[in-house]
Amino acid sequence: YGLFVGIFIYKTLTFRIMYDILQETVAGTSVVMIVVTCAGLYSWLGATVGLIDKVAAVLLGISENPVVILLMINIILLFAGMLLDAISIAYVFLPILAPIIVIFGWDPIWFGVMMTINMAIGQVTPPVAVNLFVGARISGLTMEQISRPAIPLIIASVIALVVITAFPGITLFLPRLLGMM
Repeated sequence: YGLFVGIFIYKTLTFRIMYDILQETVAGTSVVMIVVTCAGLYSWLGATVGLIDKVAAVLLGISENPVVILLMINIILLFAGMLLDAISIAYVFLPILAPIIVIFGWDPIWFGVMMTINMAIGQVTPPVAVNLFVGARISGLTMEQISRPAIPLIIASVIALVVITAFPGITLFLPRLLGMM
């Protein structure tokens, strides 16, 4: 729709501009796809050689207290979110975390919501801040200009993450109400 409006109604998109846009898109997408491919390969290789089970065992060897394990998982996912995109994080960490979820009897829906919030916070937190970078690029602002207004949102998201981690029932309320569990 936007393409149609830009070319035929506003007449601001020329074929030269479209070529430049497509070239930029392909370059950006290629980088993301290489990262996703490497993460998928790592996940497959880790499962094949048994590395994933060993990493999960190391995590469980640190503590058997679910609160400590959750705290460690949240910190690891936050740092991973600062450096990688969400799909790569899922490829790398879900195979490692799945056995831990089963061992502690955690609800997969709750854990998925918690993991998603962790990744979302990481995506807007420097040093990489992928989502802020995209926002700065689209808006024409610098990273410094767009980062400052994001700070209160990051703080609110961290508070929400703490509440959701501490009280899984909040996340599971609606699925239970709708009879999905």
